[in-house]
Amino acid sequence: MLKIGKDINEMSNIKTVWEGQFVKVDLVDTTTECTIANNVYSLTEMMDLHQELAEAFDVTIKELEKLKHVSV
Repeated sequence: MLKIGKDINEMSNIKTVWEGQFVKVDLVDTTTECTIANNVYSLTEMMDLHQELAEAFDVTIKELEKLKHVSV
């Protein structure tokens, strides 16, 4: 029998590499997922979000390099 994907009872390997006020970045198996809270942002929140996204991206790239999932 051909098996595609994970067994329904098998848990994903989830590692949170960044969690800030607005942004959360998880490595889920071999996928990078970015969650951004809320839907509407004021100018001040957008500036904070921009900074947080830049920091989260830097941390995520370093983590992926450690796992040898990306080379820069």
